[in-house]
Amino acid sequence: MKTGELIRYGFSSSIIDVWEKSGLKALLPVQSMAVRKFDLFGPGNLIVSAPTSSGKTFIGEMAAVRNALENKKVFYCVPLKALAEEKYHDFKRKYDQYGFRVVISTRDRREYDDRINAGEFGIAVVVYEKLQQLLTQNIGLLDEIGIVIIDELQMLADDTRGAELELLLTKLKLYKGNFKILGLSAVMKNCQIVPEWLDAKFLEYFQRPVELRRGILYNGVFHYETFNTGETGQEKLVEPGENDCSGSLAANVKRFAELGEQSLVFLKDKSSTRDIAATFAVKSNLPSADAAIEELAHLEDTSSKHQLVECLQKGVAFHNADMNIEEREVVERHFRAGAIRILCSTSTLAMGVNLPARNVFLETQKWHTNKRFNRPYNAAITKAEFENMAGRAGRLSLEKEFGRAIVVAASEFEFESNMHRYLDNDIEEMGTHLLDSDLGTLVLNIVASGICKTGGSIRNFIRNSLSWYMARKKGTLSDAEFDERIVAVIKNCIQAGLFNHKNKQLEASSLGFACATKGISVESALSIISWLNEARNRATSDLETLYVAARTSDAHNYHINMSTREYRESPYHDMLGSQLGPDARALFRQDIDNSIYRTYERVKEMKVALIMNEWISETPFIDIETKYNTFSGSIQRLAEGISWIVDAITGIAAVMNVGETRVLQFGKLSRRLLVGIEQQGLSLAVLRIKGLNRHQIAKLVKAGIADVETLRARSLDELTGIIPTTLARRIVKRFGSVAPIVKNAAIERPIETPHEPGPALTKASRSSKEKPLFKCRDKFMFDGRVEKKRTYIGINGVQTTMTNRMFEILLRLAVQMKKDGIGWVEKNDLAPDNTTQYLSRARREIEPFLLDGKSEIIENNAFGAYRLSVPPENLIFDTETLACHWMHGIKELSEEVTSLSATG
Repeated sequence: MKTGELIRYGFSSSIIDVWEKSGLKALLPVQSMAVRKFDLFGPGNLIVSAPTSSGKTFIGEMAAVRNALENKKVFYCVPLKALAEEKYHDFKRKYDQYGFRVVISTRDRREYDDRINAGEFGIAVVVYEKLQQLLTQNIGLLDEIGIVIIDELQMLADDTRGAELELLLTKLKLYKGNFKILGLSAVMKNCQIVPEWLDAKFLEYFQRPVELRRGILYNGVFHYETFNTGETGQEKLVEPGENDCSGSLAANVKRFAELGEQSLVFLKDKSSTRDIAATFAVKSNLPSADAAIEELAHLEDTSSKHQLVECLQKGVAFHNADMNIEEREVVERHFRAGAIRILCSTSTLAMGVNLPARNVFLETQKWHTNKRFNRPYNAAITKAEFENMAGRAGRLSLEKEFGRAIVVAASEFEFESNMHRYLDNDIEEMGTHLLDSDLGTLVLNIVASGICKTGGSIRNFIRNSLSWYMARKKGTLSDAEFDERIVAVIKNCIQAGLFNHKNKQLEASSLGFACATKGISVESALSIISWLNEARNRATSDLETLYVAARTSDAHNYHINMSTREYRESPYHDMLGSQLGPDARALFRQDIDNSIYRTYERVKEMKVALIMNEWISETPFIDIETKYNTFSGSIQRLAEGISWIVDAITGIAAVMNVGETRVLQFGKLSRRLLVGIEQQGLSLAVLRIKGLNRHQIAKLVKAGIADVETLRARSLDELTGIIPTTLARRIVKRFGSVAPIVKNAAIERPIETPHEPGPALTKASRSSKEKPLFKCRDKFMFDGRVEKKRTYIGINGVQTTMTNRMFEILLRLAVQMKKDGIGWVEKNDLAPDNTTQYLSRARREIEPFLLDGKSEIIENNAFGAYRLSVPPENLIFDTETLACHWMHGIKELSEEVTSLSATG
């Protein structure tokens, strides 16, 4: 099926052009089947199960765009923040020009949450747990939704995110709405049970567009089976002197790199990725990834950064959760560009990241966490995990021939056992986790959502879950025992003040609703409530708040390293005790002063609070890493989690009426945690400009630039003296700054306008000789984002919208002012007819936002010319967004501004 044929399904030719220009000339088989045979754009739920790189993701994209074109709202759900960011930026780049209003919502991206709650969006890219929170707060959002797309549906079997996803899907299944559920899943043995449960059509597909050879490398021979045809074969590879895994791995990775092929090496733990990458770098003589090294030079110093630069000098890199987000993005971008030939990674790259690896090498061991004892253990990866990681090889559009997925065996026993486990065996059956999750938090969530109001309706909800559906089929569930647990949970929530019970109806109290909408567990909520009650009439410090957050059960889900020796010898209790105020120290004196109560988990909580306090105090990464034996990636990840918990403290504190000042204090602390800065840098952090991290914000604040207006007023030359040139240019581009115009001295000189124009004096020449005195000091930001028939504009810092025609007229006046510093535009150049009427309407639209509503903002020179009477430096343009506007006139004007920037 040619991509152009999609025009018959309601897609515009311009949208199809976007896809064709990206290389998508024809749909892949599974995509064509979804459209033609499984009614992708029609009613009814649909589950698509297909291998990695078969084209599932574009099925979701087509469905999202089709609904957006019909003005139906879309939730596009993914499991990880990194995937959400990638999808959000991809959709923004492609579809913002069509006015789709793409937004994102994760635990640390909250800026669009109000718009989502108000239904002011087109496509919302959200992580599972965040959509759960949004629907708990406002389940009625589903009334306006056309489709909910669940990417990576196989995460139902994940022991960390599976229960959250299942709860979300159960809500969607039971809600009486008109939306479609589209699930996109990797292949699982019993995944047909999900479409049965959701009453969905089921498209199951087993072919890859790029063939994959997957198998075992032993004694220099790669014994493989092809994914699509199932044929077996052998390929002679490099045989090292001694038959050991590390030697065979190193020799073959090096050989592939020398042939120009990239290799992705999946290893069991973070330290292995660093060590093996360093070994490869020593043994390789590949071209240096200079551009990546240059980018890293502008990032904050970390222990990973220094080792990474050494590897990059030989075209090698590593990727793991110890690295911070910026470092990982640099590696991903330059591996994708081909500058990095060898990349050693943990499973952080195994889900959804589109990297051009011809070859994937897999270590078959992986660290797991025992949930009961919260201790790590080493075990073999599952067949499903093998398939997911192997699928990174030979991905569509990146390889044309085939990819290789290779497990290295050091002995005949390893060869046979790995062949049996990963090639001969079936993939494991999907398990579920909802019934094993925290029942109290589950019940609080569904009552706060308004879905359930009685014990009976709670039982009915749970009996509609996938876990119950599967357990009943297997006959492994006791109804009576489960009912007793539900009764006990309801009783506890009533006693804790989280539920009101009136007329045999359950309702979440304002306190219960606050806890549920923030997504924290009942256990965490109760500990926070207890602390807020105790501290109600006294001052609290940021450190005390951080320690309270670190002590919650939810904080324990965020991993931070602490060795047994560190636990026994660290002075964390003394450090914490010396920094807490007297009241706080007295409250926690048992754990601080008495070694009997200082368990491993209690000491780790102290460590977390101290690290977070250093983080928001702008202590450099490298100093925190050294002092607390940790890594920048762990610090960032921990900060995101603690920020979410402090945000929950903010919401609970507001309901408990502990004082507006206290609530504001908590709110600012939550935002500071996301970036790791002092309070004065917060206004810069919200700009979210690429590269404007805590390190660069600290430089700007130190230079006296602590707010947006001050930043906006600085020139490119001034900024490049403080921060990297690339970042300075991004900031200037964001504010639409144009190089100042050097005006002709004759124009600047006051000239008396003649009362009677002579025949040789044209209107244009007359208007160019007016003295450039301005009536107003208002500031305009020509944003250019489209919302249906209106366009966004900022006036004196306030965002509003204007009708597209009025916006174009105002923009034309502004561009002329930028051009010559005087700004006069002939009447006929503004509008062919009814110019006065149009200008009057434009004045009325902007009047409420002016500094002086009675001022002559649009000035007439009495000779048929008009201008926007503000200084040129008060006019800012988002040229990138304006260039994507659907109105041709606005696009042309944006090009004029861009040319001014280039020549000025």
